[in-house]
Amino acid sequence: MKFRHKKIIAFAKGYRGRGKSCYRTAVARVQRGWRNQYMSRKMFKRDSRRNWQLQINAGSRALGVSYSRLVHCLPLSGIMLDRKLLAELARTEPYSFKAVVETVKATGLKSWQEKRDAQLESNHERNMRHREVQLGRAKPPYPFRDGSQAERLRDIVENEASRRERELTERRASAKAAVREVIESEPTGEPWAGAFEEFMQHVAEVERPLTKQEIEERRAAKAAQADADGERA
Repeated sequence: MKFRHKKIIAFAKGYRGRGKSCYRTAVARVQRGWRNQYMSRKMFKRDSRRNWQLQINAGSRALGVSYSRLVHCLPLSGIMLDRKLLAELARTEPYSFKAVVETVKATGLKSWQEKRDAQLESNHERNMRHREVQLGRAKPPYPFRDGSQAERLRDIVENEASRRERELTERRASAKAAVREVIESEPTGEPWAGAFEEFMQHVAEVERPLTKQEIEERRAAKAAQADADGERA
């Protein structure tokens, strides 16, 4: 018998019928058992967590705190207890669990309520401000005319374009200044003047955007070149 067969038969020990001795029957039963064991391990963890939540919720609601607020405010109070320990305390040590809940209510829950009230107040102020803007009683909080999304996007695009144009102008000016400085530092600066002007004209020609007619001419030239290459091939 092969080692693989021996291993499967060893796992099938205790099965009834041919499942404990016949490899073909045993391998199906063993694989099905492994699959069920895997799912059972996952379900055990899931069911355990659900039971812990039920026990904690029952104990905390008897003391005036819901499960979600208790679990959320535990780290705020500096209490690092997991759900398993809390459920054990709620089931076997009610006085200890009550002490934990009272500590959370005195520290963590209070800070959470203060943060929640501040958030609600800020949300209310923001909603009222937007309402005033919609009714036309106040100006929008952003520097646009009517606060519409289209206006905002248009202004953003225009600002970005103007910023890029300013950067390009600054770089061009700095390049011109650097070239002029190099030319003036040369002992024979006069002969370079014409070359400098020609160079700057070339730079301006390269940076100039193409017109629609020039684009069409370039496309036609490329197409003609491609046809000529195809005929030669």
